[in-house]
Amino acid sequence: MFSANCMSVQTGTTPVPPSIIANLLLHLDNAGLALIIDDSGYNKAVVGYGGIAQEGTKVKFGTGAYYASSNYMSVGPYADLVLGSGDFDIELFIWNVNNSPVHGRCLIDTRWVGTGFHVTTENDRLHYTNGASVTTTGTGVLSYVSWDHVAITRSSGVVNVWLNGVLDISVVDSQTYTGNGLTISDSVIPDYGFNGWIDEVRVVVGNAVYTAPFVPPIAPFTSTLLFDPYFANVSLLLHGDGANAGTSITDSGSLNVTVTRHGSVMLDTSTRKFGSASILFTLTSSDYISIPTVYFGSNAYTIEGWLRVASFPGGYQTIAVDAGGSGIYINSSHQLTWYYAGDNANSAALTAGVWYHFAAVRIGSTITLYLNGVGHSYTFPSYLDLINIGGHGSEFFNGNIDEFRVTNGVARYLTDFTPPTDAFPDTGPPATDPYFANVLLLLHADGTNGSTSFIDNSPLVATVTPASPAQISTAQVKYGTGSAVFNGSTAYLNAPVSMNPSTGSWTIEGWLYTISGSPSFVSGAATGNADGTDLYFINLGGTWYLGDGVTNNVSFSTAVQYGVWQHIAIVKNSTTYTVYFDGVSQNSSVTPLKNVAITKFSIGAKPAQSTYLNGYIDDFRVTNSARYTTNFSPPAAFPNS
Repeated sequence: MFSANCMSVQTGTTPVPPSIIANLLLHLDNAGLALIIDDSGYNKAVVGYGGIAQEGTKVKFGTGAYYASSNYMSVGPYADLVLGSGDFDIELFIWNVNNSPVHGRCLIDTRWVGTGFHVTTENDRLHYTNGASVTTTGTGVLSYVSWDHVAITRSSGVVNVWLNGVLDISVVDSQTYTGNGLTISDSVIPDYGFNGWIDEVRVVVGNAVYTAPFVPPIAPFTSTLLFDPYFANVSLLLHGDGANAGTSITDSGSLNVTVTRHGSVMLDTSTRKFGSASILFTLTSSDYISIPTVYFGSNAYTIEGWLRVASFPGGYQTIAVDAGGSGIYINSSHQLTWYYAGDNANSAALTAGVWYHFAAVRIGSTITLYLNGVGHSYTFPSYLDLINIGGHGSEFFNGNIDEFRVTNGVARYLTDFTPPTDAFPDTGPPATDPYFANVLLLLHADGTNGSTSFIDNSPLVATVTPASPAQISTAQVKYGTGSAVFNGSTAYLNAPVSMNPSTGSWTIEGWLYTISGSPSFVSGAATGNADGTDLYFINLGGTWYLGDGVTNNVSFSTAVQYGVWQHIAIVKNSTTYTVYFDGVSQNSSVTPLKNVAITKFSIGAKPAQSTYLNGYIDDFRVTNSARYTTNFSPPAAFPNS
């Protein structure tokens, strides 16, 4: 018998990536507060059950941890938490207090509105139970007096459970897991939860992270953000990337302003913090960058970036200032300073040839100037409208600036912080859907050419079954990487969708690309009825019909468009049925469709009438809400959250 937490791994290790894309990241640092924050950048809602559980008694990293005795957390539904059949990594630190010898105490359960696995602790050991309810028990012994690191990973169909970087459980498990969320420190059906502390929870979908023994993380997890949640407020973003000695400096912020270089300012690939280059200033009387004035008014703001001083010839060096010369400088003592009616130095003397992160943050009349995340605050009038970078009057910068960003309306840093570890993102957060909780089916039809795997990205994660030869095609795509292709004679998609055409409000929509013939868009049927008998929207001989097998509720003779993508939306808003093509109403009716419980959809066909689509469908969605009540602009790709 051994205690895994006492093991030392010296050889055969794989380095822990300092920063990867996390789908969920919980630092659990809000000691004394109920609010649990997802720091992945996706800002998922995390629900805590029980009392306020974040506290500072036992802390692995940061300022808090989660005390799980009779408390647990849940996250979901989120489409990007569906593990599917691919690789993943779920990891956390635990401080174990009590293991029941009879009932396993649940750490992680991914069986959220679908199939999944769960990991428990029992008799001082870890247990992995897969979707087939087969339990595998590890041999490593959990500690009662220190933190243990636990990672559950899957790589190429093999699930490994690691205890403090040592392989503890390994089992072949290539099952397709459809759960779209998880519970932490208890099971989906609350029963016997983990008793102890939990810290630093990370979920990574699509990446196993660990494939060989490793040294557990020695610092809090970071996440490479694909987007900036405040990007709409970014008035200026200079990556400074490009070819060496390049003179084109572009703004990647939300406004795409014109950046004007003066003198010999140029790009420098030999010295850079991130990316391919930085911006070089050479301390001449003409070297600076000007931009259209950023008017802050009374707004909060953040001006930040990275600087590297080449030398200190004496006097002040300008970093970023307004027309009157107030702003960020390096003073004659080599200190970072906020200059307004005098010198207000932040730091010890800077060293030439070293990269430093700087940030000036205003809230009200308080300016906090940070150097490498350590701040000093000063009270000033609400004054500064940024106009120049690297030079003003007779005071010019000598060195390199990289990743310069101005955020108007947001104070990004409220306390001391760890400087960013990646280049700043130049996109905003992915679009979200206010009706997402009401989405019954969401098919992007993305994937590799010829694949027959269609993923439902709705909260219900339905199983979609193609009727041969329906498959994914990359030949015609509206959004994403693929669309569903249909052959006009046998192909369609079967999907379970529960709705009643005569009650409530709903929307059926998607993008249609017709190659030839009379297209069938969608049909539905109740359990036991032939596919497509109880609801349909199809074209017959040039006429479009919305019907139920008894009544053709809406009909019109808009010509079929061939060889182009067309957005189609069928909407029931209260008692009115309306069909929209590319956002324009074609016809409406208040005649009710029959009262029947639809349980299955046939996409691309009405099989009961042997009518099939010869063409493609992309981004198909069914929602239990009336999304459109007047003419509209056709939507972009449908969000997954």
